[in-house]
Amino acid sequence: MAKIGIYGFNRISKVVARQIIEKKDMELVCIKENELEAEYLAYLLKFDSIYGRLKGRLQEKEGNLICGNSEIKVCSLEEKDWNGAEIIIDCISTDLSQAKKVISMNHQKLISCANSVDIPTVIWGVNNECIENIVSCGRSEGNAVGVIAKIIDKYFGIESGVVTCLKPAEEITAAVDKRFEKNWRNGRMIQGSVIPTPCGATSLVAKVMPEMQGKLQGVSFTLPINAVGTVGLIFTLKTQTDYEKVCKVLKNASEKDFRGILGYTDEKVISADFIGCTETAIIDTRIGFVKDGKILKLSAFYDRDMSLGARILDIAKVFVK
Repeated sequence: MAKIGIYGFNRISKVVARQIIEKKDMELVCIKENELEAEYLAYLLKFDSIYGRLKGRLQEKEGNLICGNSEIKVCSLEEKDWNGAEIIIDCISTDLSQAKKVISMNHQKLISCANSVDIPTVIWGVNNECIENIVSCGRSEGNAVGVIAKIIDKYFGIESGVVTCLKPAEEITAAVDKRFEKNWRNGRMIQGSVIPTPCGATSLVAKVMPEMQGKLQGVSFTLPINAVGTVGLIFTLKTQTDYEKVCKVLKNASEKDFRGILGYTDEKVISADFIGCTETAIIDTRIGFVKDGKILKLSAFYDRDMSLGARILDIAKVFVK
């Protein structure tokens, strides 16, 4: 059983930790974060305002956490010992030099949860063959766009595309107006607002799929919604087709090569129906069409944290092999 360590405790690392504890096919052995007491960490893991109570027993004991028969070491970011962790989930490092400093042993592998310029990036299902000892999994919306673009480009060819990401509120989202110098708009109160935010999805896809470089442009907005966002895509295709053929290709992909990665629905659903879903993207066939044979409109839902957490653990399983 693979032993996992977490470096930095934020929203995504909380979700990943809960997934590890609940699935029980890996062992969480260490969580590193500054000024975070084990008792409070246990509380954060036990309860979640969106996903509910933790499905598993967890308690604090002598400054660490006990989960079943396993001990989860709780320590500062500066602590060198990883309590035997073989795979590190890094929620802090944004470049390769930082990530290398996190690893304390040569045999350790690392998965970064941040967009990075120089850490090799993997979108699960798109470029799995590029997995190295240190990789980044990017962000959820970029993964969703990448998986869909991979399938559409393979079967129909993509000349160009426009992406619109509607993102759920996240950790940095302001409950009330606050100072936020990096991006002034992100400092505005989310309740009752739609906040334009930088769109990193298209650049992430271009990094992972060189054939998409210069073809995709996007915009992004943060909304006062929980967990589940949507990506809207408009592709100009290389080959003539109709919407029925596109749907057939996507449904087939969801049942075979992209099973567990791509979801597919033709029901009258809303975003709340997908809270807790782990697929990277879930195609909603009721929100799409083909115009003039070559202009394709698609929409997909994604649970930002659960989907990315699942992909992080998919990559971790490759390291185990």
